[in-house]
Amino acid sequence: MENIEIKTEDLQQGDEVIIHGNGYLRYVKLLRPLKLRKGTNYRGHLIYSSIKCSFIDTGGWQRPNTLRGEDHNKEGYIDFNYRNIWLVKRENNN
Repeated sequence: MENIEIKTEDLQQGDEVIIHGNGYLRYVKLLRPLKLRKGTNYRGHLIYSSIKCSFIDTGGWQRPNTLRGEDHNKEGYIDFNYRNIWLVKRENNN
């Protein structure tokens, strides 16, 4: 189940995905599991909390190749609600 578009509710800890953000694509690895927020959005749909991820941060407007799975130099929380998510690699969590 790799190299496909997935939904937010299908994300698992350890997944490596590509998302769109601030006008460029970002390769991120999920460091924590997905959690539901308390309550719902204005339409009554379930929404999820931001997830702690690792990614490459170049610290400026220039965005060299940030679509790599190695050399992640920053960790932060990313909101995956209402995003297109492309699963690149899934860790075996058996």
